[in-house]
Amino acid sequence: GYHESVATVSPGHKGFYKLVGFRPFGSPRSYSQKLNDPVVALAMNLDRYRQPATPLNETERFLHQLGGSGNHFLGHVAGWTNQAAHHFRDSKLLLQLFVTDRNFLAECSETELTVLERRWGRETFQTVWDAANDVRDRVRAAADMRFASDSKEPSRDALDASDFMPAPVYS
Repeated sequence: GYHESVATVSPGHKGFYKLVGFRPFGSPRSYSQKLNDPVVALAMNLDRYRQPATPLNETERFLHQLGGSGNHFLGHVAGWTNQAAHHFRDSKLLLQLFVTDRNFLAECSETELTVLERRWGRETFQTVWDAANDVRDRVRAAADMRFASDSKEPSRDALDASDFMPAPVYS
């Protein structure tokens, strides 16, 4: 079995997690070299919710019921998890999130691309990767047209980050 739950959360959400019984479990960290997006580690002893409710305050009673048999949604969690995973692996959604909105895919390291490929599956990753390269090619073509019509070199500002997209690495 398991006795502890661990979560990494935005420091701004730490108060809510403390309210539901989590305690600090580490120092703030940022796992991104590109974005300042710190998280804090929190942990909670799950055994406190497995035991009969002893004198608890109103919030603790609510959480005890929510985490136990009083929550009629618990039986649906596995299905919802599968449904969310299915929706998140939709190549159109991933293309929108990782390429169209901000071409985040172009900024990923080879290691990060490998992780995405493993997480999304090879077929979905390849679909998104190919579409990202199509975006890169269109941006290059537009820059070439500007260069030809202006008879001067286009500035780097005119190019999208996807122009510098690394080749995928498959293991």
